[in-house]
Amino acid sequence: ADATKATAGAKIHTRDCEVCHSDGGRDAGADASILAGQWMLYLRLSLAEFASGNRPQLEKMKQKLDKLSAADLEALVHFYGSQQ
Repeated sequence: ADATKATAGAKIHTRDCEVCHSDGGRDAGADASILAGQWMLYLRLSLAEFASGNRPQLEKMKQKLDKLSAADLEALVHFYGSQQ
């Protein structure tokens, strides 16, 4: 993982994702999955499927993803993928 992208991803996570993917993406509560420590390729493909609408998602997640750029999504991949 790229440390600079992971740092940017941490900020995006705190701002947009922490409410549902709490504890830095480690908690699977609130109908959310565990993101921390997942393979980066899996995260990248999953986020791309969500962003394109090819994967079902909750409306609250769609609203968040619609605001994020491709660079934001890549930063999230590095943030979640960098965690052990």
